[in-house]
Amino acid sequence: MTPTIGTLLGILAVQVFMTVRLWLSQRTTEKTIDHEMKPNHGSSMRDAIDRIERGQERQAERLDRHIEHCDR
Repeated sequence: MTPTIGTLLGILAVQVFMTVRLWLSQRTTEKTIDHEMKPNHGSSMRDAIDRIERGQERQAERLDRHIEHCDR
């Protein structure tokens, strides 16, 4: 049996639909990631990373002062 034009058009329509759906999904994901990587006054992933880095810097400074004090 050979596929008919209707069958081929149906397969093409499904492929186009799936491609568009995948593209829209990826676009939504990209927008979400982009949003999370920009500071927004506390709730983004970027803000959380910045808070962690500031905390690590404070801890490093405290450790440095402690080591200097102990060396005296």
